[in-house]
Amino acid sequence: MKRNTVQKQIILEAIRKLDSHPTVDEVYEEVHELHPSISKVTVYRDLYQLADNHDIQRVMLPGELARYDTRLDHHYHFKCKVCGAIFDINADDVADEAAMDKKVEQKYGFKVDKHDVTFLGICPDCQKKLST
Repeated sequence: MKRNTVQKQIILEAIRKLDSHPTVDEVYEEVHELHPSISKVTVYRDLYQLADNHDIQRVMLPGELARYDTRLDHHYHFKCKVCGAIFDINADDVADEAAMDKKVEQKYGFKVDKHDVTFLGICPDCQKKLST
């Protein structure tokens, strides 16, 4: 059974407000400012439950702490190696997903259920700062 508690709603609102693929600590800091009675343990537990219930998405990037995203459709991520910001990339804009899955299946014999792609590079703002 999926319980929808006041704390979960507060945590979900914090993620929406941050809109930056926040870590648990960033969500906790946001929640703690207005609701100091909500513990870090509650934030951890509720984030995991929200992700397990598919109310939010847990984003795992190589070498990073787990981050959380309210966008539930299948999409990719871009991480700026200068400022560390994480951006959403529409999967349809960059790949024929079905063809990619089929190619992996044909070449390696795997049965692909899902794939994740993370792009790493420099965002437009950092490119501008670096070129001046």
